[in-house]
Amino acid sequence: MIKAALLSNGLKVSRSVLSKYGLPFLEKRRAYGNPDPNDMRELKIPQELYTLPGKLITSVNIKQNSKWELIHENGAFFVSNQKMIKSEVTFPLRPKFYDQMLPSGEKTSQIITLYGGSALGVFVNGKCHLSALGQACHFCSILQNRSKVTDFKNVITPNLLESSLKLVFQDQSKNIKQIMINGGNFKDRDKNYLYYSDLAILSMDTQKKFSSKELDVHLIVFPPKDYSLVNNIKDSNIGLIVNTEVFNKKLFRKYCPGKEKSIGRDSILKFLEYAANILGKDKVYSVLIGGLEPIESLVDGLYYLAERGITPIINILHTDPDTPLENFPNPSINNIFEMGKALEEVYTKYDMKPCYEDCGRNSIDTESYKKLFSDKKCISLI
Repeated sequence: MIKAALLSNGLKVSRSVLSKYGLPFLEKRRAYGNPDPNDMRELKIPQELYTLPGKLITSVNIKQNSKWELIHENGAFFVSNQKMIKSEVTFPLRPKFYDQMLPSGEKTSQIITLYGGSALGVFVNGKCHLSALGQACHFCSILQNRSKVTDFKNVITPNLLESSLKLVFQDQSKNIKQIMINGGNFKDRDKNYLYYSDLAILSMDTQKKFSSKELDVHLIVFPPKDYSLVNNIKDSNIGLIVNTEVFNKKLFRKYCPGKEKSIGRDSILKFLEYAANILGKDKVYSVLIGGLEPIESLVDGLYYLAERGITPIINILHTDPDTPLENFPNPSINNIFEMGKALEEVYTKYDMKPCYEDCGRNSIDTESYKKLFSDKKCISLI
């Protein structure tokens, strides 16, 4: 599977792509972190690509020393591995709503981005309390990214979100499947949860009023101190995502110092179990970062979560510039296949569905759900 190779190795971009890439395709925007060399921030490059013929969505994480290259030849785009493998790719289209103006004077694209080709990404808070304390997760590049010039709003207010969603739904693509509410942490955990969850509820209510179809809404948030606050989304059909990040206790402490100090890995797991009991099946999810811990403890984490009704997700590690993990190796292709096969087994055993279905650019939940890591045709490509 080409996606596994690109997530493992990253991708360099040829001069032909830099000269040819543009409309009608979507340009990269960095609402959250930045996986690319800093000298490429101002260049118009792809945000994601679709591998063909299956159209699996894959993040374009630039690594200029990668053996994989994005090239442009004879009017088409390809990814190539030193001529041994050459596969055609295409890209998500730039949505019309990016250029539409809100009554307040902002562009809609300052509030909402198109993520993974089929998700509306709302990054609520451009700062993180843990970063401000110097205790950011080692894989996070929100501080490094948002400390540079950006046109994204620092904090998304309810009015901005509601007016933006109205415009988006007027130009709604049939390919949009979900809305994701995400962002950095505010200091007070209960107020943080309520602010984010209120925006998720607002998103659900707004799309019911103005959309011709019902979209999934996923709330990605840090646990509140008061677990009972999760009852506010009990009957709303909102999916809750609280990320475990690293299942191994020792490595969690190492790579997530702020989360360890403010709540701890065990308390995150307790909250997830509590939330799953309240919200029910297929409503609570948690990300484990593939590549930060041994495969054995990652697999233990998958089963621990699934046994408690929490759908696990694997996001493959990408090491961002200026972070503590800048020179940390990405997982190998073989390791990614091991992770994917393990997630396949968990999804099958516990009858679970992916959270980021068809839009997870760094995640492998869709591919595991479709059992692509056991597909001999996919394996033969690598």
